[in-house]
Amino acid sequence: MLKKLEDDGATFEHTPLFGIPEEQKVALDSLKQWKHTKKECPMLCPSQLTLERLPHNFELVAKEGAKMKVNNLLMEAYMANKLPNDLLGFTSHPSNLVLLKKVKKKENKLFPLGTCTLVQDKDYEKNVEKCKAAVVWFQQKPYQIQPFKSLSNFSKPEANGILCPYFWVKTTEEDSNINLITTWIDFHGLQIPVLENPDSLRAQDVLLKAAEAAPQLPPAKKANTS
Repeated sequence: MLKKLEDDGATFEHTPLFGIPEEQKVALDSLKQWKHTKKECPMLCPSQLTLERLPHNFELVAKEGAKMKVNNLLMEAYMANKLPNDLLGFTSHPSNLVLLKKVKKKENKLFPLGTCTLVQDKDYEKNVEKCKAAVVWFQQKPYQIQPFKSLSNFSKPEANGILCPYFWVKTTEEDSNINLITTWIDFHGLQIPVLENPDSLRAQDVLLKAAEAAPQLPPAKKANTS
């Protein structure tokens, strides 16, 4: 860095990464051998900034780690509670989820599955209070579940998409037709809304839930563990 310019030369200062600054005086006729640069001088990151930005101390990394854990726990919960392959049937025109076999009370538990992201403050009312998205809770924070792409056309089995029972269930305005209710399951600290049948159901019953749901808040007391 140029510090001062005099009749007999120019004084530059170099600040090494370690040690005290050093000065060097250069004769004016020697300056033609020096080249001006816009590059920043080498510098050592301040210790406080280093401490704050180490991955294990950085808030953004902690949030990403929590999101990864939520996604992993949700996947584990689904796989640990998956239903028999021949229990459910998927229909189109209209889209519905039906039972292919009779089930006992609380025997049919449908777990959501998808990718989770932390619900932002601006989206809390819409996604949590007004139930515009499925939400799980982890460490007292809500995470919205984005379902995986669904297989929508049965006549094109080569198309991408999955059949997740939880997101295939339709709503009904008729209270007498409701046969699935939301209960909360605590799976290793992840609180998950699960659809289950409060009563026994028959084969070929269409699975339906209430059209209006309560805010997606887990119960204050400890939820059931599955």
